[in-house]
Amino acid sequence: MKKFLNVFVGSFFVAFGLFLWFNPVTTLLTYSLYLGILHLLGTIGTLIFYVQHKIQPIPYGSIVLSFFIGIMILFIPKISLTVLLWVLVGSMIVLSGYWLFHILTTKEKHWSVVLQLLLACAGVVYALVMLFYPGTGFKTLAKVIAGIVMINGLSYFISIKKNKD
Repeated sequence: MKKFLNVFVGSFFVAFGLFLWFNPVTTLLTYSLYLGILHLLGTIGTLIFYVQHKIQPIPYGSIVLSFFIGIMILFIPKISLTVLLWVLVGSMIVLSGYWLFHILTTKEKHWSVVLQLLLACAGVVYALVMLFYPGTGFKTLAKVIAGIVMINGLSYFISIKKNKD
């Protein structure tokens, strides 16, 4: 039964990841919907926790603000997607810049350093492209989300193989 469930869930995630890969707009809207629902559930859960444990004072201001942020994320997906895009672009610039700095300051002379240098330069260039062409950035963000979903599905298949050994 466990093997069947792993195959079923893994197949679902891989199929859903492929669907998200080929439908980037749906991917981004679904992810924004997911973030909005999670934010609202987290806010409601926090309020319930404060009330159940009789913690005083209850931070009503923070809870109301969190509730409105969750509503905004849920009903105005462009806000959450823009923030996610900036996080993706920023992290890509920082990581590529770090590796570029690391490669240029290292004394190691190996063929892989040239490959790392090319990848770091490509990362900086692509991050700048995403910065000035948000449509490209949003498509990249959708592909990253879809890729993570597919990798999650593949992990279920890998766990079947590991459980056999």
